[in-house]
Amino acid sequence: MAGPQLGDGFTRIANELLDAVCRYKFNGAQFRLIMKVWRQTYGYSKKENKLAITYLIEATGLSESAVKKEMKALIDANVLIVTKRQTKIDSRHIMFNKNYNEWKIPKSGDEMADQLNLFSSDQVHDCTPNDSNFKVDDCDPHQVDDCVPRNDFKVHDCDPNKEIKDLKKSFKEKEAMFETFYGVYPRKQSKKKAQEIWKRLCKKEGFDPDVAILGAKNYGKTCKQLETELKYIAHPTTFLNQERWSDYPTVDPEGLAAGKQSKFSSNLDFFAQQLGGGNNDQGRGNLIASQSISSLPEQTSGFQRESTDIRNLGTGATRR
Repeated sequence: MAGPQLGDGFTRIANELLDAVCRYKFNGAQFRLIMKVWRQTYGYSKKENKLAITYLIEATGLSESAVKKEMKALIDANVLIVTKRQTKIDSRHIMFNKNYNEWKIPKSGDEMADQLNLFSSDQVHDCTPNDSNFKVDDCDPHQVDDCVPRNDFKVHDCDPNKEIKDLKKSFKEKEAMFETFYGVYPRKQSKKKAQEIWKRLCKKEGFDPDVAILGAKNYGKTCKQLETELKYIAHPTTFLNQERWSDYPTVDPEGLAAGKQSKFSSNLDFFAQQLGGGNNDQGRGNLIASQSISSLPEQTSGFQRESTDIRNLGTGATRR
């Protein structure tokens, strides 16, 4: 159960300023941003403070596009003032403009006042005709033609269930997708460092977590096809730092697995020709037979010793 207390801190706002904000047409997102600006400035007895976009996203729960759009609108309307622009090492400084007469936001009730002014007039004319012989002719209503609908008019059906794939994910949603990435990556090492790099990439414009996860999946399948040893698989930190997911839009994009099999077959044919004298089938049979003999070490060793003894005897007889 929530139990806020003034003793835990409070923000001093002038009543006149609160009344003024109520009279202007701020939308919901703008009002939430104004409240957060008050909290970070007046709440700390400051006129201005650092307010990064990423902080406002987290503090208000709004999406990145909504925060950027409404902050720009409030700055253009002179409700918020940028006192110091953003640099590479520092966020921009924002100040709330308490002079509400300078705000370029429409007030509530302005439209009603304009409508009332349409019916007001400085002079009221007497509608009584001066001429007693004044006649009012009957006015026939204007002829109204029947409107036949056009045959070529088309109404396009809108499918409410159509999946929208181009929605931008918020910063927190992108961060949470790290677990999916790490789960499909083929090597589990330095998870904490990899997560820090992932968070940094999420702040980078143009980074798409779905593409990175797909690249990691394809990289894992490629390593499996090539039977890559674990020690030769890149660490997840290296994969993210070098943005290697862009190298793997598909599995085995360079066709190395197919080339490896082709090379093995060509080597087998070469040895078959050497053993079979040009006949590949005979050569392959000889190659298989030689592999079978080599699998019997005891028999082969005895055969080799007998062959060596015979050669030695022949050599000795010749020398005599």
